[in-house]
Amino acid sequence: MSIFVERFLLTVLAAIFVALILYNPLKFDVRQRSALLVVIVAAAYFASHTISIRNNSVPAKQTEQNSSVNGDRWAEVHKAMIVVKQQRLAVLAQKGQMGSYTAGSPNLFVERMRDYDLAAAQLRGELERFDDDPLATELLTFLNQNGQFTQWQTQEYEVKFDEFARRVALKSRPK
Repeated sequence: MSIFVERFLLTVLAAIFVALILYNPLKFDVRQRSALLVVIVAAAYFASHTISIRNNSVPAKQTEQNSSVNGDRWAEVHKAMIVVKQQRLAVLAQKGQMGSYTAGSPNLFVERMRDYDLAAAQLRGELERFDDDPLATELLTFLNQNGQFTQWQTQEYEVKFDEFARRVALKSRPK
């Protein structure tokens, strides 16, 4: 719509101004030309101001929608982080209970490891949906650097992961 106003409507109003006010083909007197000048300027101002207001209000609405969508995405990331943490704790608990296994009994430790790997993969998938977000990139790098079992069973890993979870939770809150 602003292209229409800029290229057509304001151009037509300028042409009407030149044609009627300066050339005066209808032989208006000074008062008539002055009144017509005021009407043309007012119409041009009204059109440009209305378009300016509309153009300024649309990005604000889009920004609200984008922040809402990003908040929803961050909420999904936070949920995925909680699942990863739960699966991590389940793996560590099962590791502490490891005993001898028979051929017929399932290896619960291996099953818990698979559950953790799946949860971590889902978290990575959620993070990859963000376009160059610094927190998402930082968290994804952290997860990729600590992918081995010996790396993510440490206390240091848990502290850093919890800090990331706190930052993600803050981003997921509506503003």
